[in-house]
Amino acid sequence: MTNRDSAKEKKQASEYDGGVLERLAHALGVWGALGSALIPSESSVGRKARESAASSHRVGQLAGVLAKWGLLGSDLVRSPTEVDWRPAQLMVEAMREWGETQKKAYQAVLEKSGAQLAPFGDPLRVDFGTHRWLRKGHEESYSAWLAWIIEQLETPCEVFRLFKLGAQDEVISECGGATLQVQAEQTIEVPDGSGRLDIVVEYERERGEKVALIVVEVKRGAPAEGGLDRQLTGYRAWIDRQTAYKEDRRFPVLLSSEDDEAKQLPGAFIPVPWEHVCLGLRRLAPRYVPGRPTVAAMILGFVGAVEQNLLHMSLPGNDEPATTWVAREAVFGHIRATLETGERK
Repeated sequence: MTNRDSAKEKKQASEYDGGVLERLAHALGVWGALGSALIPSESSVGRKARESAASSHRVGQLAGVLAKWGLLGSDLVRSPTEVDWRPAQLMVEAMREWGETQKKAYQAVLEKSGAQLAPFGDPLRVDFGTHRWLRKGHEESYSAWLAWIIEQLETPCEVFRLFKLGAQDEVISECGGATLQVQAEQTIEVPDGSGRLDIVVEYERERGEKVALIVVEVKRGAPAEGGLDRQLTGYRAWIDRQTAYKEDRRFPVLLSSEDDEAKQLPGAFIPVPWEHVCLGLRRLAPRYVPGRPTVAAMILGFVGAVEQNLLHMSLPGNDEPATTWVAREAVFGHIRATLETGERK
């Protein structure tokens, strides 16, 4: 190697120390933030993570590596060194290309979702965070809206699947032809006084024959451990007194942001996460577009409000960098789940 070649390489290396160093540090910082977000907390571990200890271990290892990259990026900004940054430049370029590829893939998912939910488009494209009715965050706002949606559903199967009761084939069949009655905020008597059921769903035949009862307790976030036991136990006491329904035709449901099917709840309440309800409604909405477009619009409006205000989902802008799109991977995974089994019927 000649002295001229050596001097040329040193000049190229010094050029990388400036802008490339800054971009590398930024990229490492972004990946570090993603790594920190990937490290599972006790409250965020759901059913899928628990199904495979090996998978959880690999995710934890990956998250730790990414978090260390974030620290490395911070160190590089504080203490730049005279090194050859060409390998780092290749890494940055590879990450940029991968990020752009992912961004295009996520944009395609969003376009497909918009087409499936036409003419309204994906509900995450509408900002419900500033809606005055929902901004105060009262549970009654969401339970009243959801109760109205349940009233609009045309088959018992749609109602039961919405609350993870789709395996109740015999009950669903018996509800066919029965009258659906839905009430929100029903005041009841419980052992220590009075209570209020968020949503009560009843199927009843002519001459007062009771077929099925679904009681839904609505929580905006994860249920608080404190007063929940007493509350659900009291509601269960009321449900047990509804002897006009067969014992195996009474279904208590707890709707919250917590995704933990294995959790044993007081009163044998069935845990149902908001994400499951949103996915179910996303799949149902296209069926109502041809004949009942207003119902479809209201369903998607509810989905958008829940996903943004309760599940804290949001979409990046088209002009935002690829790293911002990659950071929303969970959101696009949520949308993609409805595309796999949500074809219009």
